[in-house]
Amino acid sequence: MKGFVALLSLGTALASISAQEPAPVPSFHWVDGATFRAMQGDPADSLYRVAHDLLARGEYGRSAQLFKDIAQKYPKSRYQDDLPYNEAFARYRIGTTRELETAAHVLEPRAKKLLGVVAASSASSDGRGRIRASEGDIVGLYIRVNQVLAQHGNSDAAKRVSGVVPPGANSCDGEDAQLKRETMGVLSMMDAPQALPILKQLLDRPDECSVDLRKNAVFILGRRGDAEAATIIASTAKNDPSRAVRADAIGWLPKLMGDAGVAVLEDVLKTEQDERIQRSVVRALATSPSPRAHTAIRAIIDRKDAPLTLRLEAVSGIMSERATTDDAAYLRGLYARADNDQLKQTILTAVARTASPETDEWILNIAKNPNEASPVRSTAISLVMRSGTVADWVKLYDAAESLDIRSRIVTAFENRKEAEAADKLVEIAKTSTVPSLRLKAINALMRRKDPRLPKLLDEIMNGGKP
Repeated sequence: MKGFVALLSLGTALASISAQEPAPVPSFHWVDGATFRAMQGDPADSLYRVAHDLLARGEYGRSAQLFKDIAQKYPKSRYQDDLPYNEAFARYRIGTTRELETAAHVLEPRAKKLLGVVAASSASSDGRGRIRASEGDIVGLYIRVNQVLAQHGNSDAAKRVSGVVPPGANSCDGEDAQLKRETMGVLSMMDAPQALPILKQLLDRPDECSVDLRKNAVFILGRRGDAEAATIIASTAKNDPSRAVRADAIGWLPKLMGDAGVAVLEDVLKTEQDERIQRSVVRALATSPSPRAHTAIRAIIDRKDAPLTLRLEAVSGIMSERATTDDAAYLRGLYARADNDQLKQTILTAVARTASPETDEWILNIAKNPNEASPVRSTAISLVMRSGTVADWVKLYDAAESLDIRSRIVTAFENRKEAEAADKLVEIAKTSTVPSLRLKAINALMRRKDPRLPKLLDEIMNGGKP
């Protein structure tokens, strides 16, 4: 109940309203102890809290009258600035023409001074301990009241609204937005001939206040899946001012339109400058089983003038669950031509998703190659350590020229059950020229409870030949 001001909830109603159902606890602005004690001394305090409790319970008529009575009876109350707003809101909730006219009349003195000056603000303190309804709330409620009056046929109210709200403008009214969001559920269950024109009009008149509604509209249309819905989504994918809405629409195109949807996405890429939208297009293409989509992704990867982030997205996208051995071969060939370490790392990670002896050997060779850039080689080593066989690790250990790499492999051997891993640890403990590696291998054998460890320790401790 934005804009209402209160100190605390009574928890239960005062005696005059104790027999009614308990109301939801409204949102309150908490103040420090000194301010609270000062406001407790206000003679209007108890009545103000009762009025607020009535308002929270939906007793709008009684609440409005009590706020009005407080204003008349206690003109010097600290609540005086908020009473007109609260009274007007209660009357707005009643919603009859007479009550709306009264609400507008109550708000008018302050609202007219503020119109054209204040756009919006949050509830705040006036610096003297009083919690005030914000000026933006007052203006917003005044406009809302007059808009409803205009709908009731009040020409004066219509003129007041037109003077401050441009035709077709959306005020981002919270209540209105909530109602529309809940109404989307009804639209999703309506027959397409009835719902489609409403959804289309919503998407044809985009504004910053309806982004979530338009995203919902795209989802509803996507689930419909018919040709007319697909056409509307295609237009949204190209033209909506919101990246989020466009991204959602883009994701539906290959599913709804097949190759025709892929063609739309290709057109978007030709003119789109926003990299986030471009990446959304690539992700959508990656979900499509269409050969045309596959070809489009490769074309993006091969474009050296394309943003690197887009090429990286395309590399990751091409190695989806539908990736083939031909895709892996294509990326291995691309690796040989790549002149960017980040691109190489992404290719390595993508190719590693296809488990095959050929792929494993290729990654292992990169990990063993001292001429590869350090970040690239590190990625390859991590991939070998993650998915390679013990035989691969042995090869990598023998080829490694880095203490760090060899140390990591010794740790990995400790956690493998294969006899081959234990054999290599024994070999390292006996023959390594790095004492720290020998000790690391000995500790690993101990934790593995290897039966050869006592003899190995005897050789080391008593000078026997290793």
